[in-house]
Formats: sequence, structure tokens, C-alpha cells
Amino acid sequence: MNTIIPSVQELTNFLKALKSESPYVLLSETHIGNLQGFTKKCHEMNIFLRMK
Repeated sequence: MNTIIPSVQELTNFLKALKSESPYVLLSETHIGNLQGFTKKCHEMNIFLRMK
């Protein structure tokens, strides 16, 4: 089975990506200043985060 990894380019799509079935989220075009908040939310939901 292949996993589709959601790629987030806008903050509005971040929560939608967290609700997906994928255990991963790719942050595209994300400002480094927002990374701490994104990381905290991902860890709360046991999701792996990768920043591009």
C-alpha cells in the first residue's frame, strides 16, 4: 500500500493535513518562525513533520 503524504503550503490547510490518514506531513514554503507551532501540534497528534 502506498501512502499519500499531504503537502501544506498555507496555514489554512495545515489542520486538514493533520486529519488525513497519513502519518507524515510535508511543509512546503513554510516560514521558519512558524515551525515551532507546527512541530508542537504534530507531536501532539503523533505525526512526523518534514520541512522542505
